Amino acid sequence: MTDQPVKFLLSESDIPAQWVNLLVDLPGEPLPPLNPQTLEPAGPSDLTPIFPMALIEQEVSAEAEIAIPEPVLDAYRL
Repeated sequence: MTDQPVKFLLSESDIPAQWVNLLVDLPGEPLPPLNPQTLEPAGPSDLTPIFPMALIEQEVSAEAEIAIPEPVLDAYRL
């Protein structure tokens, strides 16, 4: 067996336009992230210094599919 990297080339029409949110299909509610200083559930004000709001919204979304932002799609097309 060789350690050759595997590369998949997709046409632009085959590039996915949504991410699948697996949390929707799991039983129960996921545990919230904890603030490392207080060990209490972290809210948006705790997370925004680290993550952009769009990423926080994706993480807490109850939608089964989440649209991939256009700048990310542009990077995928490279």
